Amino acid sequence: MPGRDIPDEFRNRPFPVTEARAAGISRRMLRGTRFRVVTRGSTPRHVAGVVLDLRSSDAADPPITTIVTGVTGLRLYGVLVGAELPLRFATTHPHQVRRQGVKVTRVKHLPPQRGHIAVPEHCWMVAAGELDLLELVTGGDWLRRKRRTTVAKLEAYTRGNSSRGCRTARAALALIRERVDSPRETYLRLCLVLADLPTPECNVVIRDDNGPIGRVDLVYLAFKIIIEYEGGPAPNGSRPVEPRHRPTRGFRARPLDIDPSDQTRP
Repeated sequence: MPGRDIPDEFRNRPFPVTEARAAGISRRMLRGTRFRVVTRGSTPRHVAGVVLDLRSSDAADPPITTIVTGVTGLRLYGVLVGAELPLRFATTHPHQVRRQGVKVTRVKHLPPQRGHIAVPEHCWMVAAGELDLLELVTGGDWLRRKRRTTVAKLEAYTRGNSSRGCRTARAALALIRERVDSPRETYLRLCLVLADLPTPECNVVIRDDNGPIGRVDLVYLAFKIIIEYEGGPAPNGSRPVEPRHRPTRGFRARPLDIDPSDQTRP
């Protein structure tokens, strides 16, 4: 709400929506442009959301001294990898910050940014210090899927970087692919690749002389093997997933339907 300030205890820190509502801050105010939802809760006992105040009361456009980075930045870009907490920030503020659920890294100069979030390439590079190879490749696949970055930009950002996680980042770059529709497809593809099997092509449209036949998740064209990931099991885990066979007229291929139980019991 224009012209209305918030209590001082909510300044310069993330805060739960429930706490703000208890202090009289309306949901309409929280949905305004001065706030940023950093993460959302998923259970009744969890906070309904964590919010940052993006401006002070005494300046219309204050200088940016703190930005979101790392895994938290990736999650704000819509790439849901890693843990929600702690919230990760970088700041040029000279004083050390110690707050539960918040990790603040002091830097001399802030990295390139989009608003109050570090650019996707920097978030991905910083996240490499805490994510495993699978999560980092998944993050790269989804940044490409959402057109947030390109492999060339990630390579340029990684080149010459000696920060923590740089080796994992360079290994992940070689495994990022286009046309990946889900994180589980990334997982399935890496299961094959890291087992020293050839790299399958992702989400290829199979064609014959009469035109397109169908689109498949993963395919070995040379071996005519189609691999489909079948999503999640039934809520109680008691029923197997029904196979999904896509039309393959004129393309003699062996379809393999993979469900989550196949990945836990290969």
